[in-house]
Amino acid sequence: MREIHVPFLTKSLQTAGKHAKLYTCADFGRQILAEMDLFFQEINLQ
Repeated sequence: MREIHVPFLTKSLQTAGKHAKLYTCADFGRQILAEMDLFFQEINLQ
């Protein structure tokens, strides 16, 4: 699998760090998946 840069992942990790108490693992996973979905939609539109 080739590496791509994933800015949304960094952003999510920073957000999770700020709000760590609010996140469960499942919530964090859903957040990542939602952002990845948007990210790939943007790529496909280009």
